[in-house]
Amino acid sequence: MKLRLTAVLLLCLVFIDVFYVSGMEITAVKKAKKASDYEKHIDIWGEDVPGNCSENKLSHMNIDMGSNSGTIAAEFSEAIVGEDIIEAERIIDTMTYFSEIQPGYESEKFDDNPYLIPYPADGRSVSLSKVPAKVEYWEKNHKHRIFSKDKTVSADKAVSTDKAVSADKAVSTDKAVSTDEAVSLNKITGSPAVIILSGGAYAYKTMDGSDFESKDIALALNKCGISAFVLHYRTNPYEYPYPVLDLQRAVRHLRYYSEDYGIDPDKISLIGCSAGANLEGVFLNLKIWRRSLPKEYLRDEVDMVSDKVASAAFIYPVTKFDYNRSMLFALFPADSVRNEGEREKLMRKVDFSRNFRSPEAAQFVCYGTGDRLVDYTGTEDYVNKAEDAGIDIEAYPLEGVDHSFRSENYIEGYVNWLKRKTD
Repeated sequence: MKLRLTAVLLLCLVFIDVFYVSGMEITAVKKAKKASDYEKHIDIWGEDVPGNCSENKLSHMNIDMGSNSGTIAAEFSEAIVGEDIIEAERIIDTMTYFSEIQPGYESEKFDDNPYLIPYPADGRSVSLSKVPAKVEYWEKNHKHRIFSKDKTVSADKAVSTDKAVSADKAVSTDKAVSTDEAVSLNKITGSPAVIILSGGAYAYKTMDGSDFESKDIALALNKCGISAFVLHYRTNPYEYPYPVLDLQRAVRHLRYYSEDYGIDPDKISLIGCSAGANLEGVFLNLKIWRRSLPKEYLRDEVDMVSDKVASAAFIYPVTKFDYNRSMLFALFPADSVRNEGEREKLMRKVDFSRNFRSPEAAQFVCYGTGDRLVDYTGTEDYVNKAEDAGIDIEAYPLEGVDHSFRSENYIEGYVNWLKRKTD
């Protein structure tokens, strides 16, 4: 019980970063709020975002409207910690509503547009030089045909890819190329690039209302000559595979626009915290969800670019859900989570130590041996099994340190490791 109460207090402190300003709780939001530096954001999808529709999220959620941000934080942290499955769907949905939807970080409809907030190492002002053309794609023989040629757009219109040329106005070509070929890749000498994934148990994201696990890491990387990109990916009530597809698209987006960002397309890496680390682990090791674009989705040239990454850093990661079983309600249909047999299948599927599919990506794992929100022994088990599987992996344990520690605890060690792997 003592450990459980400590875990509750810890997550509440993290959550307070989102909901308290100068000690005063925000209980009513009159104006929609956005993540830090949102004015710099760049949408990673075009007008067609897979998984989106016009339906209202609230009609798919079980929300306690009589709750508030303070009480739900305590209930949430209590519900997601432990080996027992708890009826947490209502708690998780309520947490999402008060932390993401009500403040305006995400929409009430399934129409969120995932985005990157760029922090280029050279401080350049980013504008995208082209609009990716739509393509015809055949899954069976893995070929595609370009609908249109690239068109240059002016800087004031370049931030969004929503103005892609429509198929009826496009100039078609019969030349088919392999999906393994990168379309319009700019082979340049640029800085390494790191995509940052904040945590929040898939119910919210710490980057919303706070610089924690996001801008703080980006600025620290900038000081070391590394470009950083904070990803705002979709979370509850979106389920798998959509967060994974957002990360995949972000990697491809950076590679496609590498020259505009001043980055080396062969040195794109990931760093994720807590649930963000879980997301990158699923992306690396569970390729089944990286091939889940809906059939009705019309691909563009970005989708044809390689999604490989050079390395991945896991910071106090959720490597498996044995100690956080109720978190599954934020990732999968509630009926499947409640069913013991189905739940065990899902847990095996998202257990990193059972799945190694990206041996080419070097891995850095930092965790605290005093972690009371995530079972750190599961992280150690993952490191040991990764080593046995021949993965290039380095553990960076912090003795006695709890969950949600600051980047100052690991950034120097991580950067030194990253430079060794990317030089």
